[in-house]
Amino acid sequence: MNKIYYSIREVAEKTGIEPQVLRYWEKEFPMLQPRRARAGKRLYRERDIKIVLAIRRLRQDEKYTLQGARERLREKPSLWRDLSVETETAGVGQPPELDEVLKEMRGMLDELRRLVDGGA
Repeated sequence: MNKIYYSIREVAEKTGIEPQVLRYWEKEFPMLQPRRARAGKRLYRERDIKIVLAIRRLRQDEKYTLQGARERLREKPSLWRDLSVETETAGVGQPPELDEVLKEMRGMLDELRRLVDGGA
């Protein structure tokens, strides 16, 4: 992480969580409090991103309810304090590797060629 503050769009891309969900979570999780710029834009710090990642893990991976995730984070703050943002966001919101896409396209074209040659 090279920056001090991140926009909601950047956080959404890093975490794979939609901006509207991030805004909703701000209301549901008192520990998630991104700063506001003068214009009212949200400014997320690394601390906020760690909290978002912890919420995502509790909700999606461990299937906690909102209330359960809130209580769990309140009871055990180390769930988000010990997270590494770089590790948790690796591959999230990133496009697939070009080689993989080209391989898949090549296979589809080969299959199409076989269909065309076999039908003629």
